[in-house]
Amino acid sequence: MNRINVFVGNYGSGKTEISMNIAIKLKNEGKDVLLFDMDIVNPYFRSSEHKIMLKEKGIDLIGPTFANTAVDLPTLPPEIYTVLSTKKHVVIDCGGDPAGATAMGFLAKDLEKIKEDMDVFFVMNTCRPLQSNIDAVLEMINSIEQTSKLKLTKLILNSNVANDTTYKNLEDGLIVAKQISKIKNLEIEFIVGKKDILDKFKINNPNLTYKLLDIEIFMRPEWLDM
Repeated sequence: MNRINVFVGNYGSGKTEISMNIAIKLKNEGKDVLLFDMDIVNPYFRSSEHKIMLKEKGIDLIGPTFANTAVDLPTLPPEIYTVLSTKKHVVIDCGGDPAGATAMGFLAKDLEKIKEDMDVFFVMNTCRPLQSNIDAVLEMINSIEQTSKLKLTKLILNSNVANDTTYKNLEDGLIVAKQISKIKNLEIEFIVGKKDILDKFKINNPNLTYKLLDIEIFMRPEWLDM
C-alpha cells in the first residue's frame, strides 16, 4: 500500500472498519502509523471510539474535536495538517457520502502536493441500497470526487450483511465491482470479509487473482447480536 491511504464510501460501506484494520495491519508490519478520523458528520460508529485500543497497539489517532463529547459543531483539529509533513504511514477515515467528504476538500490543494505518495480508496458494499447497482455506485463515486476534490485511485469490495454475510454476497458484489473498475479505470485493491467467508469464497473462485483482506470486526456493537 501507499504511505498515505484515504478511505471514502457510503454510510454502511465499512470504510471505518477497513481503515482500522489497515492501520493495525501496517503497524503489525513494523510501520509507524497515524490514523485520522475525519468523519465530522456521523457521531456514531467512529474510529475515535476505539482510541484506547488503538493506542495500546501503538497507533496514534487524531479525530474531530467533538469525538466522544457533546459538542454539536465539530471542527478539524490543527493536527490534521501533519499529514503533509509526517513520515509515518497515514490512514484517513473520511466521512461517509459526499457530505462527509467535504472535510477532504479543505485539504485537497495541499494533498495534491503529495499525491504520488497517496491512494484514495472507494469502499463499496453492494448489499446496501445506495450501492446495489452500477448506476448508484457511479453516482456516489462522482459525488464524492466532486465534493472531496480528490480523484479515486482504487476500489475495495466489502459486500456484506453483517453476520448474515455469505460468499454469494461477495460473488454478486464482484460482478458490480468489475464493471465499475472498467468504467472508471480503477483497480480493485481488496476483496474484504471475515476469514471464514473469504475461505468459502476462494473455494468457489479457485482462479481468483484479487487480493483478499480478512478483517476483525470492531465497529459492530455487541447488543446487535443479542
